[in-house]
Amino acid sequence: MCGIIGFTGKLEAQEILLEGLEKLEYRGYDSAGISTIENSKITITKDKGRVKNLSELLKNSSYLVESVKNFEKAKEENAGVSNKVAGLILALCQPEDSLYQTALKVATCSFPQFMQEPPKGENGVAGYALLLSHWIRLGIAPEPEKAVKRMLEIGNAAIERDPAKWGDYVPRPSGAIPTPESPLYPMNREIVETELDHVVDTLSKDGSWEPNWTWYNTIECYPDAYAISRNWWRSIKAIEYLSFLKAFGRLEGKNSQNKFPA
Repeated sequence: MCGIIGFTGKLEAQEILLEGLEKLEYRGYDSAGISTIENSKITITKDKGRVKNLSELLKNSSYLVESVKNFEKAKEENAGVSNKVAGLILALCQPEDSLYQTALKVATCSFPQFMQEPPKGENGVAGYALLLSHWIRLGIAPEPEKAVKRMLEIGNAAIERDPAKWGDYVPRPSGAIPTPESPLYPMNREIVETELDHVVDTLSKDGSWEPNWTWYNTIECYPDAYAISRNWWRSIKAIEYLSFLKAFGRLEGKNSQNKFPA
């Protein structure tokens, strides 16, 4: 579960933000960070673990210099999430809906970035994969062949192919290749099959997939909040992984290839 605090005023913001984050620790978390602005420059510092870890990093001026990041770059790294949401809205909502129009703006603005820049962050290539068909269908991509070629280029470069790293925040094959209709699928059949097997093999005995994160020693302090957050995450992953398995015929059923009890 996320806890967010903000402050604006003439006082020193850093200590106020840290104190606020400490008061939100009961909600549980696996990392913490703050963003401050001074002289029109935004500084972002974050770290895994407790808020006290973040405080120690901020006290270390040498680390602080290394941790300064441009705000625009941070926004770019998170754009994949916005693109994924936009792709789902364009697929599920009606054109007359205001939400659809907002998603259309996101899709339109992201297309030039897709054509000119590599995907950023864990969800970068997955966001583009969900928008590709909409760019072509809606005429946002004036030359569909070039858009598909670009998807092949950046998708193959971004996919993490080492199963040992799939527990981290990396672009897994399923993000770029959610269905057999993906243009990336024909040349990536083997790695897709590997991930399908991995999804089945990592299913726990209670029929769910466990989080790849932890709240460290705060779990014992806030067991109820941790249980809620853990169940939310498992629900989201269940939808994602079952959809992935279904798309490739890996759920048991009349026309299934095998293999996995629905």
